[in-house]
Amino acid sequence: MKKVFLSITVAILFSLNTFAQNAVIKGTVKNSPTDTIYLQTMPFHSPYSSEVRSLKISPKGEFKFEFDNVEKAFVVQIYLEKKYLKANKEYLLWSNYLKTEECRSDFCNKFYQYFGTATFFLEPNKTIDVKIERYTSRKKVSKEQIENYNKNGVEVAADNTVEVGGETRIIFKGKDIFQEEYFQKSLNRSHIIGKRLAIYKSMSMDKAIKGYQKSLKQLLDDLNEVKNKLSPACYNYIKAEIEFGAKREFLTFLDFVKYTRPEELDIFYANEVPKNITDIIEIGTKEVNYEILISQKFNKYLMSYLNYILNLHHKSYKRYYDYDLNKIRGVIQRFPKESAYYFLANYLLDLKNNRQEMEKEMKNKDAVEELILGILKHYPNGELNQKIMEKYDL
Repeated sequence: MKKVFLSITVAILFSLNTFAQNAVIKGTVKNSPTDTIYLQTMPFHSPYSSEVRSLKISPKGEFKFEFDNVEKAFVVQIYLEKKYLKANKEYLLWSNYLKTEECRSDFCNKFYQYFGTATFFLEPNKTIDVKIERYTSRKKVSKEQIENYNKNGVEVAADNTVEVGGETRIIFKGKDIFQEEYFQKSLNRSHIIGKRLAIYKSMSMDKAIKGYQKSLKQLLDDLNEVKNKLSPACYNYIKAEIEFGAKREFLTFLDFVKYTRPEELDIFYANEVPKNITDIIEIGTKEVNYEILISQKFNKYLMSYLNYILNLHHKSYKRYYDYDLNKIRGVIQRFPKESAYYFLANYLLDLKNNRQEMEKEMKNKDAVEELILGILKHYPNGELNQKIMEKYDL
C-alpha cells in the first residue's frame, strides 16, 4: 500500500513539474535612456496574442521578467524605450501584410531605428541571464529627408539629426550559454541567401537555383554541426528560420527578375512552373510543427507565397493584391491548417476591418458572414475565437 501511495505521489509531482514550469529572463542594462525596461512576446503568427510587460530598472541597472505555467517555447523582444512597443505591434501586423502595398517600402524606415531592442528564445524551465549595453550615434539629415522621416514616424531631433549606427550589445552571463549566443548569431542569417541571389538577378534562373541550393546547404550544415548543443525546440526554430527564410528570399528574387527581365516573369506565371522551382517555393507539407508555426521567417514567407499563388491564378505578375475572395480562398486551400486559421483570424481582428469594410473588399456580403461564422465552426478551439466573437457581437 505504501508503494502504491508513493507511486501516486511521484506521479503527481512529476505532473506538476511537467505542466507548471516557469521561464525567466533577467540581467542588467547599461546606458539605458530611461529607468524602465519593456518586454513584448512576439507571436509572429498571432499579433493579437502578443503580451507587453514593463518594470522599473533597479538603481544598479537590474531587471527580471518571470513567466509562470510555461508549456512551450516563445520569442520575446526587450526594449529600452516605450515608443518601440506600438511600432513593433504594428510590425507584427505589417509582417502579415494586413495593410497595403506601403508595407513593402517606406514603412520599413521606422525599424532601422530599433536601437535598444534585443530578441530572445525562451523555453519552459529556462533562465536567461543577460547584460544589455546600448550605444548610438547620430547623423545630420536634409530638409527633404526630414519630411520623409516625419511621414514615416522616425523621430528627428531639434538639431535635424536622427539616430543611426546604433548598436545593442548582448552579453550572456553564466556557464551554459552556447544556445543563447548561437541564437543571436542565427538571427537574419537567411539574408546570406538573399545576397547570393542578388548576384544572379541578371543571370539565368538555373544559376540562381544553384546559388540558392549552395547557400541553403551551407546554413543547414552549420546548424547540424551544433545540433547536439541546442534544445530540440531551439534547433527546430532556427531550422525553420533558415529554410523558410530561404524560400522567401527566392520569391523575392523573382521581384529582381521583374525589374531586369519583366517579360520573362510574365511568361513564368503564365505557364506551368518547373518542378525544380516548385520544390523550392512550395511549403511541402500541410502540417507544421509548433516551432515552424511561430517562426518569423515562416510567417513572412507565407505572405510572399500567397502572392505567388495569386500570380499563378491570374497568370501574370503583380506585387500586391488587395483582399478579395481569391485571396481568402488561396489561404484556405494552400496554407497549413494552423496558419490558415491565424491568417483569417488576424484579418478579422484588424482594427480597420468591420463587416462593411470587408464587404467592400470582397464585394460579397454573404461571403463575409460565412467567413466570420465559418472560422468559429471549423476551428472551435481557436485561440482568438473569443476576441472574434466579442468584436462581431456573436
